[in-house]
Amino acid sequence: MTLPAATSLPWLLLALPALALVDLAKAVRWWELMGARRPDFARCLRALVAGQLANALIPLRAGEVVSVGLLKVEGGPLLAGGAALAGSKALDALVLAAFAAWLIGDAALDRSRPVLILAAALLLAGAAAAILKPEWRRRLGSLPVARKLHVPALLEVTQALREPRILAVVAGSVAIVWLAGLAANGLVLLGAGVSPSLPMMAGMLVAGYLTGVLPALPGRLGTFEAGIVLALTSVGVGVPQALAAAVMLHVCQWCELGLLLAASLAWSRWAAPLRPAAAACELP
Repeated sequence: MTLPAATSLPWLLLALPALALVDLAKAVRWWELMGARRPDFARCLRALVAGQLANALIPLRAGEVVSVGLLKVEGGPLLAGGAALAGSKALDALVLAAFAAWLIGDAALDRSRPVLILAAALLLAGAAAAILKPEWRRRLGSLPVARKLHVPALLEVTQALREPRILAVVAGSVAIVWLAGLAANGLVLLGAGVSPSLPMMAGMLVAGYLTGVLPALPGRLGTFEAGIVLALTSVGVGVPQALAAAVMLHVCQWCELGLLLAASLAWSRWAAPLRPAAAACELP
């Protein structure tokens, strides 16, 4: 359904904090899973955003290497940071698989609710088994399919998830990542003059993540837009509105990453004078 023509700028300005919330929640999750040797949150946020910018600029998926490398330079733990980041990516892959299963069930089978319930049940059962049974974790991680889906990386963080506080923080951050992502897509659709629906917003999420693993020009120019247009036109959105939404979302993502990077740098600069005073207070 197409909305009457309206100014798109207010909707896009609202989409920016929603996109920022996605990356902030990802940074909180990564920071929490790293454990006691993690650096301060601003450095984790800067490393995460730098990795995402690297993924956007470089056709190869080098963002994870950039994030972990920058974290190490900032004084963070290399092995724990890499395992926590890989586990975070695996968590996102599980949720993405559930969205994809739901969309496929809705489009191809006209059975979206049963497929979504089945996918959610399997994900929850697998997560519970991995957390509660160490021997099951070892068996699951040894499967070839599990290795291809980065399940061993996810299993590395299950020990931390046994602690209720960490489990609550990680589960909450995962929910915020995906709900805020859906909200941002809905706001961009409103900016493009389209009345959003859940299949539209979810389709944009799945298409956006999938285009990130395809060969592309620097900045994913063209590839990202093509994926979003394909996802939207498959659920009845006109090509002009779909293209407008794709371009607006891409621009918003770039602006949001730049703002977060600047904010993390400003945060670290503001907090730097406070660290020596805090360290002095801790001396006997």
